Amino acid sequence: MSAKKVSIYTLNQLLHHGKQPAAGGLERYMRDIAVLMREMGYDVNFVQNGTHRWKRDYMGFTVYGVPMLEGNVSDIEAMDRVSHDRVLYGWVGQQETYKDTEGIVINHGIWWDDANYDLERLPWIIPNIVNGLDHCKVMVTVDTAFLNWCRSTIGNRIRGKLRYIPNYVDLNMFRPEEKTKETDFVTVLYPRRISPVRGIELAKRLSVRLLGKYAHVKFKFAVDHNHPQLWNEFVEWADAHPYRDRLDIGNYYFDDIPNAYREADIVLLPTIQSEGTSFSCLESMGCGKAIVTTAVGGMTDLILDGFNGRLVMPEEESLFEALCELIEDGELRRTFGHHAYMTAKAFSKERWEAQWAKWIAAVYG
Repeated sequence: MSAKKVSIYTLNQLLHHGKQPAAGGLERYMRDIAVLMREMGYDVNFVQNGTHRWKRDYMGFTVYGVPMLEGNVSDIEAMDRVSHDRVLYGWVGQQETYKDTEGIVINHGIWWDDANYDLERLPWIIPNIVNGLDHCKVMVTVDTAFLNWCRSTIGNRIRGKLRYIPNYVDLNMFRPEEKTKETDFVTVLYPRRISPVRGIELAKRLSVRLLGKYAHVKFKFAVDHNHPQLWNEFVEWADAHPYRDRLDIGNYYFDDIPNAYREADIVLLPTIQSEGTSFSCLESMGCGKAIVTTAVGGMTDLILDGFNGRLVMPEEESLFEALCELIEDGELRRTFGHHAYMTAKAFSKERWEAQWAKWIAAVYG
């Protein structure tokens, strides 16, 4: 019997030109969904946004790039023309129409929770979510912030379709390990994209303040290279840093990011908006690190302030105070790190795969 065919719609599994993989949590998530489905016997391909029409191989999966409409909007009709009949929709915000009205659609967190969000677009949000619920078999949310928003805003339109499956960490890959070389320095790590919503500007300012206050602190940025212009601008900023000798910057992808966590003492995740159950947070927890993050989106599903990390408001002063506390208290760092690791066990990749496998089989047969 031939394998059942399913297309996965996503924004960018590969960068829009199709020449290299995109680095980010969403891309990792969709990759692992595809791998799981292949292991379950499905014939899976990706359909995504592109600068032009292209076809590539990625980890044994065919990926189709479809040119975007004006305003970098996904051309769903064109995507439908190259996809299989059965579709798994990678993000509800990408969709306006649904070819497969009996499929799964995913939401990765509230993305309109910023004070500067264009208010004219807010009336579009509720119809978009309702449209997704009306045209799917199951909608998966990765955090409870979105789940509770739906309950309070949409109410009975959910009709039992919404399911909470938080993100995950591979504890075989992300685990507590000794530093390769012990020093007297305390290293603060920012392992996120060069993106305003991920708090890159906050992290840059905090690096100057922390390195200026503490001579025994180092600061490391483990960031993406998705957008060369942003990377070049970031390098220029780093080269002009007043404490450049204690600042480290580098590009990391899926397989080598554990090396960055290993050398860190504190992980800073100063996200401002649009956050699910963050992979960076889960990976830091798996590695047993002391975490400072913000009470945004799905971060509140992962960090209990004072138990397995510091959860503060997305403000520079609050983050600075929390970082200073952990820099000055090694015992507290170790306590938070141990509790973070124990918490991470509840978010194992094996558990995530089991939850997803149940719904994939139920929906796609």
